[in-house]
Amino acid sequence: MSRLLNADIPVVTQPHTTAQAEPTPLALEGATRTLKVEHKPNELILRYRWSLNPALPLATALVAVACATLVVFSAATWQPAFALVGLFAAYATLALRFNSTAAMVGCGILSIRHRPFPWFSRFLYACEIERLECNQHPIFRQNIRIQAVLKKGRRVTLMSWLHSPDEGCWICKLISQNIDVSHKINRD
Repeated sequence: MSRLLNADIPVVTQPHTTAQAEPTPLALEGATRTLKVEHKPNELILRYRWSLNPALPLATALVAVACATLVVFSAATWQPAFALVGLFAAYATLALRFNSTAAMVGCGILSIRHRPFPWFSRFLYACEIERLECNQHPIFRQNIRIQAVLKKGRRVTLMSWLHSPDEGCWICKLISQNIDVSHKINRD
């Protein structure tokens, strides 16, 4: 027993590395987004800033200001409704402007988190995922997204508004290599 405790067992660890992909042009607005890839022992982290059309945060800010005005000048019965819509619009404005996404893959877990303003996050176990797909949204054709198809048949969108099918396929491959899920490329 002491022989097992004192045995020199080789341990293979990956050094902490950070790779940064080249900025990719966003077709909708001409802006660039940088995808940061971090490899840690037993963990892969993909980080990117949200880069939606800049008119979207402006539009939600205008809705928030309009609701604040309506709260002041409307009848008392409508004030709570306008206040709730205004608060949601103000929160959405901040999230759309400042949020970034971190996809953490490791130890059989896939976690998608949006910060600094919490948004709809996802947490999946590898045993629940049948495959990963990179596809185009049926209505918004410029929306390239990554979806996890669960063994129960349900689809969960992990990331959306990616720049190109190639970027989506590359992210699918990175995730599947680190979580042991086969990926399927669907270019419908």
